[in-house]
Amino acid sequence: MGRTYLGELPARTDVAIVGGTVSAYLLATVLAESGAQVVVLDPAQSVGATGANQGVGHGYGGLAESAFRLVHAIGFDRAAALYRMSDEGLAFLAERGVLSRCTGRWRASDAKEEQTLQTSAAHLRKMGQNASFSDGVLSLPGEALVDPVRALNALAACAADAGARILTQQQLLSLDDGVLRTPEAELCADVVIHAADAASSDWHPFFAPCLLTIRENAAVYSSLPMSGVERYQMGYFTVRETPLGTLVRGARWATMHMETGETEPVIVPKIQAKLDAFAEQRGASSTDADHRWAWIETTTCDNLPLVGPLPGAPTLFACSGFAGCDWGLGAGAALALAESLLRTGQPATPGLEPSRMVL
Repeated sequence: MGRTYLGELPARTDVAIVGGTVSAYLLATVLAESGAQVVVLDPAQSVGATGANQGVGHGYGGLAESAFRLVHAIGFDRAAALYRMSDEGLAFLAERGVLSRCTGRWRASDAKEEQTLQTSAAHLRKMGQNASFSDGVLSLPGEALVDPVRALNALAACAADAGARILTQQQLLSLDDGVLRTPEAELCADVVIHAADAASSDWHPFFAPCLLTIRENAAVYSSLPMSGVERYQMGYFTVRETPLGTLVRGARWATMHMETGETEPVIVPKIQAKLDAFAEQRGASSTDADHRWAWIETTTCDNLPLVGPLPGAPTLFACSGFAGCDWGLGAGAALALAESLLRTGQPATPGLEPSRMVL
């Protein structure tokens, strides 16, 4: 169980951060340590109390896409920048002791994916990553496993120790002339940062067409042996060790719409059947699934997160839409945004600015 932070909303603050994500608590920590007055409005009942934080989290570089596909989509230099940012985020979290480093393995499912992973390894080595490819497996040292609830609570405690005011169970209704309104009170803030998911973005009209939802499903199998973390099927199928068994997630392709646009975290039998089939191919039984669940992740219409000021609103910022890469890229983007706010005043993450959504 995560910790609950209750109390009255202060009248004003330098920075208000909306959300209870990795990005939210890293931003709060860094900004508070630099002397800013910070208030975190976490919509969850307690820190980390969301479906996405059940089981074991996976920290990795870049996006869920392979390096090959990412380079093809946005170019080598921009892709390399995302991997560097992810490395910085993972290193920061490792220094804080909230994750465990491991070697991730990405197994090719067919000849096409094998070629994709071979090319990815070459791209990653050119970026300075210690990646290798052999016998159909892309090895990625420097990835990480994390207990999301424990890690988020540790980060929240760091933020609180630095002087940030954390309040859980906070629903932001609106923002008008720097005044944030919740059902109970109002808060005046010089800077507002949205570091939450799509479900907590109704307070500003910019987010509705930009932040998209995806439903994910997972199950934990007590009899499926596993060590570390593996990815399959272009990165959208992952298997991780947990204290209670092996967590298997993915198989969104089992539905025609790939679970895009779904907002209810309900278990999908067709997807769960695919997870069972995967486990059974490796010697487990579907009856060994001790826990099944679903959750909603947030992405964007171009699958790149939003990081930076909103168009025409220099005091409103976004750090959202990471769709599962919160522990790497999400953490690194938060550090870069904090650095931009405190020192440089320059764009924190070129290519991720929310202004790209304006036609």
